[in-house]
This record gives sequence, structure tokens and C-alpha cells, in this order.
Amino acid sequence: MPVSLVAKIWGRRSARRITRLWNNRQLLIKRARRTLRRRMLFRTTFIGITGSCGKTTTKDITAALLSAHFTGVKSSGSFNMSDAAVHTLQRTRFNHDFAVQEFASWGPGTIAAGLRFFRPRIGVVLTVRHDHYKAFHGLEHTQREKARLVEALPKGGTAILNRDDPRVWEMASATPARVLSFGTHSQANLCASRIRADWPRRLSFVLTYAGEQTPVHTQLIGKLCLHSVLAAMGVALTMGVPMGSILSALERTKPSHRRMSYHPRADGVEFIRDDNKATMYSMPDVIDFLARANARRKILVVGNLSDYPGSAGNKYRGVARAAREHIDKTVFVGSGFSRYLRLREEDTSGAVVAFSDIQQASVYVNGFIRAGDLVLIKSSKASHLERIIFHGSQDVRCWRIGCGHDAPCDRCPALLRGEHRPRA
Repeated sequence: MPVSLVAKIWGRRSARRITRLWNNRQLLIKRARRTLRRRMLFRTTFIGITGSCGKTTTKDITAALLSAHFTGVKSSGSFNMSDAAVHTLQRTRFNHDFAVQEFASWGPGTIAAGLRFFRPRIGVVLTVRHDHYKAFHGLEHTQREKARLVEALPKGGTAILNRDDPRVWEMASATPARVLSFGTHSQANLCASRIRADWPRRLSFVLTYAGEQTPVHTQLIGKLCLHSVLAAMGVALTMGVPMGSILSALERTKPSHRRMSYHPRADGVEFIRDDNKATMYSMPDVIDFLARANARRKILVVGNLSDYPGSAGNKYRGVARAAREHIDKTVFVGSGFSRYLRLREEDTSGAVVAFSDIQQASVYVNGFIRAGDLVLIKSSKASHLERIIFHGSQDVRCWRIGCGHDAPCDRCPALLRGEHRPRA
């Protein structure tokens, strides 16, 4: 209700009070509608997924496996805030069998807002890492927030927990629901062994479940996706999808966009994009993937990294040293150029280079890569380092840094046009 309209009738002080009461009334009505809608969707199984990493990949695989036998919806893209759960709830129809939603935690109490009316019956917790370190200041607080998902499950529900992560496994005692574990741990209900994922081979492993061993083949890239696959299989098995259907669906399911997704170029250079999020703790897995890969040359392009305690300089130098041992060329791109200059001084072989400007970095990378090379881009979506891929075959005209847009450059008209309207 406009304050100016009420002020003409009742006066400004009364207007503010009446407007506040009106807005509170509207909020209560919205919450009541959401609660009512959720109760009316009693035949739909609501599935919540949280964790420091792998949420979107797990959600996409889960939806793919369930869609082989059921109808349902999943949250859009990486839409994982509390209002995303509202959006998914509104898209859920009365004939849907499932609704899958990922839940992010960017501070204490942030998951609870969406759980209040989403009320999942199945909850998946993947990892507890240093995401949003400035907000949580410690893994204990991150763990407490992630645990809210399994605490909210009903007695007849199922908590699907990563047995390989001690902080996740501790949540087994915090939920009233049945617990189904996954991982490489010998006591996991869904146990993966004989894992193969050395490039160009796609992820495969042997699954031990209910006393039986089953070979599993996927289209996914790297061991980084293993826990996402196992968690999604756990959801599908919980909902009664036959193992044969699960295996067939996994063989068809491709990586989620910008999450270890494959992008070959016409000149024979192969790119892997992992440029949705770039946390410091994820770098050992990225370096290990390239170390085991089979390619003519292996190149790592790294943007600004996030979510770490301690000295930034020491962290970046640690990444550079680890990469230098296994990777032919590591290219750092982003702010903090003085920090990268120190990396150059330590390295005399030319295996580590750094640029503060993405266009200069792109000219450099595209100048020396050749057919048969494998290039992995690791950055946040805000850095838009994917322009390095397009620059080799297109006339890229937008080199803006910090445009404020999360959408990938290949979906932005400014990539080739050069004009860019800042986000309002």
C-alpha cells in the first residue's frame, strides 16, 4: 500500500504504521498460501540437496534418473536461495511425483527459510567445506547450518549422507529419518570401488549395494563427480527406480554446464569448463584430474579463488607449486597482480604465468595451444574466463571485467557485439 496515499488521509505517522501492518498482513497471506499449497501436494516427494559443492550436479543427475520412471521438476540452474524453493514449489503440479531443490547456505539461518515450507522427505548432504568462510568462520558453523536439512526430515523420510566426509556423517545422529550412506568407505551403503576417470576416459566404477556388485558407466568427467553420482543413485533407489533404469540413465546423462563440462573446439583443442565456482579447497582435485589426464599438453587457467582462511599469497603460491609438478602450463588471470608477480619470480621454467587482464591472457593462451592440448578453466562465473575459448574461433569484442552478469558469455549478445549494459 503506497505511503503517500495513506498519508493524505491519516497523516504521515499513521501512514507508516498502517503500511507496516498492511505489509505484514500480505507477508502472512503469502506464507499461508505456500503452506497450503505444500500440503495439497501430498503425493509429491520433495527432495532437498545441500553441501559445500556438487549441489547442482547432484540435482541434475537426480532429476535425470527419476525422470526415467516419474514426472517432476527440479530447481532452475544454480537457483538455490530461499526464494528458489518458492519458485520450485510454484512450478510443482499436483500430478508430479517429485520436486528436487538445492539449498545453499551463505550464512547462519539461511537454509531454514526455505525448509519451512518446502518440507523435504528426502535430504542429501554432500560435503562440509570452507564455502562462505567470511560468514561462517569455521567448519563447525557450516556443519550446523547444513545439518538443518536432515533435522527437518520426517521419521518416514530418508537422509542420504556422504560417508567419506566425517562432518557429514556426524549428522546421522541428528535426524529422525532413515539414513542411507554413500562413498568409498567400506561401510557405506552405496560403496564405490575400482574408480576410473583418467581423461579421456569418463567416470566409471563398481558399485556395491545390498551385497551385489554392479559396474557403473557415466558420461561425467573426473572423480570430482563421484559423490554426486552416488547420492543421485541413492535418491533413485529410495524412490524405487530399478537399478537397470538407473544405469541406463547414467550412461546418457551429460555433465552440468560449467561444471566439468566438455567443450571441444574445431581446431582440435579440448576445453573443460569448471567455471561456475572457484574455491581454494577444490584446487587439489582439479590438479589431480589434470595430473592423471592423457593429453598432448595439459594447461590450467585459474581465475580468482575464494573461501579460504589465512594468507592469500601463501595459498596462491601453494597452488602454483602443486600445479607446476604435474601440469605443463598454469595461467593465473585476475586481480591481485602483485601477488602473481611473486609467483613469476619463484618460477624460472615458464610453467607459471600470470595476467591481470583477461584479453592479454586470452591472446597468450590461444597463441601457444595446439590440437591435442587439454585446457581446463577453473574460475568463478563472475570472471567470465570462458571468453578464452571463444576467442580462438570468434571475434570476441567484450573484454569487460566485473560486468555483474552471472549468465555465461555464450548466452550474452555483448560477446560479439561489444556493447554491454551494466546490470541495474
